[in-house]
Amino acid sequence: QPQQFRYDAFVAYSSNDEAWVSRVLSPELEDHHPQYRLCIGERDFVGGVPILQNIRDAVETSRKTVCIITRSFLRSNWCNFELQMSQGRYHLFDPRRVSLILIFLENIPDHVLERYPLLNNVVHRDTYLRWPNNQRRRPLFWARLRHALGAPLGNDIQMDEDIAEDEV
Repeated sequence: QPQQFRYDAFVAYSSNDEAWVSRVLSPELEDHHPQYRLCIGERDFVGGVPILQNIRDAVETSRKTVCIITRSFLRSNWCNFELQMSQGRYHLFDPRRVSLILIFLENIPDHVLERYPLLNNVVHRDTYLRWPNNQRRRPLFWARLRHALGAPLGNDIQMDEDIAEDEV
């Protein structure tokens, strides 16, 4: 039985980049056609649940993980944990299916990336996107991101618990 997902993508980002996620990424993907369902920790994590469990749940209930790569992301232990969790999922499922999408908001030199072996491996293995400073290049960026995300989940999503209850 195929896995049911609640979200199209979990967005992993540093709290320093929250403004870009909430003012640029989220409105573009959630409010414009086609509409995606994003899991954004600030908004969607469950209060009272340990952060590690919230991260695990977000990764497991999302088809993809989008990591917003900045120097702040690289310095954050939580962001690195989110990347590791998503990386682990890559190997659990079909390794030909890319479930990790990297968006570089800043230019990170190669010599800096080399200090982060996990991220460096992903950059060399998978496609990644760079946020263009030039406004005219942004439509192509959004088109490429939507292509990487694939078709959005339908509106009739059921959670695993719903399916299990129906089977009883």
